[in-house]
Amino acid sequence: MRVSALFCLILACASADVVAASTTSDLLAQARELLGESPHDALKIIKDLETQKSLDSAAQLEADLIRCGYYVDNDDSKEALQIVAKWTPHKLQSLGKAEALELQLCQASAEEKLGKANIAEQSYLDVLSMARSSKLKAVEAEALLNLGQLRGFQGDYSEALVFLENAQTLFYEVEMPHKIRITLNSIAILYGRMGEDKKAIEYFTEVLEKNRAAGKKRNVAVVLYNLGRRYESLKDFTKAESSYEESLKIHTELGNEASIALVHRALGSVYNETKRPKVALASLDKALKILEAKNRLKSQAGVHLEKAISYRLLGMNDQALEELDHAELLSEKSSSPTNERDILEQRSLVYAQMREWQKAYTQSQKFKSVSDQILNNQKDNQLARVQLRFETSKKEQANQLLRKELETASRIQVLQMAVISLLALLFSVGGFFAIRQVRLARQMKSLALTDELTQIPNRRHILAYGEEALRTCKEQDKPFSVLIFDIDHFKRVNDSFGHAVGDQVIQRIAAVSKSFLRQADRVGRIGGEEFLVILPFTPPEAAKEVAERIRDRVARTDMTDLELSLNVTVSVGVCGCTNQKPPLDHMMNLADEALYQVKQNGRNGVRLRDSA
Repeated sequence: MRVSALFCLILACASADVVAASTTSDLLAQARELLGESPHDALKIIKDLETQKSLDSAAQLEADLIRCGYYVDNDDSKEALQIVAKWTPHKLQSLGKAEALELQLCQASAEEKLGKANIAEQSYLDVLSMARSSKLKAVEAEALLNLGQLRGFQGDYSEALVFLENAQTLFYEVEMPHKIRITLNSIAILYGRMGEDKKAIEYFTEVLEKNRAAGKKRNVAVVLYNLGRRYESLKDFTKAESSYEESLKIHTELGNEASIALVHRALGSVYNETKRPKVALASLDKALKILEAKNRLKSQAGVHLEKAISYRLLGMNDQALEELDHAELLSEKSSSPTNERDILEQRSLVYAQMREWQKAYTQSQKFKSVSDQILNNQKDNQLARVQLRFETSKKEQANQLLRKELETASRIQVLQMAVISLLALLFSVGGFFAIRQVRLARQMKSLALTDELTQIPNRRHILAYGEEALRTCKEQDKPFSVLIFDIDHFKRVNDSFGHAVGDQVIQRIAAVSKSFLRQADRVGRIGGEEFLVILPFTPPEAAKEVAERIRDRVARTDMTDLELSLNVTVSVGVCGCTNQKPPLDHMMNLADEALYQVKQNGRNGVRLRDSA
């Protein structure tokens, strides 16, 4: 009898442990779900769990991952890194690889928020590689999402879009609707950065509906804020203000202080744009109070800058200069060159309003210098090396795909011609339709290999041609050269005159560069405003002469019919070889380095790099 009672007691204790474990797991899942809707409630669940019981290692790691995600989302990156630091490699050994990789992703996200983009990107790439080798699709998708967001922030829009679309596909496979919505939101943000505001609004509207249907109030507030940014970009300030106000209401209900400050600053900008500087100051003061409490220096600088605009609109120039002094001091502490640029621009406008023309001119010159420096710094050498490794792999994949497509097209063409011959013997009408099909196949192949905007070879086509031309030059022991050139200050062209003018500039540059090429030479568009020229049988010095002719012709090309003040130049990097023939991607890298050196020396020039 006593044995039976003891057995029942043991069984009851074991059952209690199972129920407790189940409850802990359920509560952690609930906390993770609440992270995107009500983050404070998510943290409360974790705190209560840790207070009530001692969590095992797996549960504690899950709790810390949720907490780390919260701090990253709310820009408390140092807190996030402290959580990561608790988990030494020894502690992680006994746990699953997926959890360890998630922790690494959170650490990388925190590093990114602290401005260490290079470190973050390398971590994302490492996690991506490990997740793929271990077939952890959810982690792979998360790494792709982070990479897409980072590349988009860096301005590499085509790469960013590829990463985000791949992430979205995987999130659908593993059935993670919350992440699908986040990815759609990121794609919408990307379109906004590309200047495709209407396309971005379409995506944001779709995401907004999904979040409303799922009851994700915090996500709804975030999307409304992003919608407001796009409406503001389109100068539709009524819709922008409406979106910001609804976003502010939700963030206030949820107590998201950092987000509340962000929206108040955005509203201040709209009020300034609609000539309501007094209302703007009230909103900006609310933002500043929150940011000062949280010690967000860079964000504070932005608010002081916006307040300076308000005072300038009110004609209160001394107060405007005082706010700009505050903004400058905070920008120096937070190392924000973009804030420095905007401060110089506003100082120039304030001095002009005060009719202090010499000071206004001095500030405008400094503004130009800092703007140029920001553009130059965007080509980070370390990032270029990281991207090169992956670009090499992708180029080879693209070349293989192109060769397969060409082989397939050739087989199809042979079959079609056979069918034509057979049908011609039977009846001429059949021949007509077959010939039409051949023409259609040729048109489709041409479309696959041609850049739609410029009608010159696209990236995949020009790389394939370059590989083939280099192979021929090796076999015949002939020289080979490449040029890489891009349009100087092209972002300014888009920002100042619009993307339609930018597209026409790209088209004219393509036409100019084609006019200098021989029959065997090719020029292709490999990026937004970047072109690659393949020069088979051409030694380095001759290639440099071709580059100089292209540069000179572009500089002398009259584009004032597009915009009266429009003046376009290009910078060209050259790499050539006579004896040893390195791989095409290596030569392109050297040409790109030469191009970068031209940019550093003031642009509108040519530089030759030896292939050795």
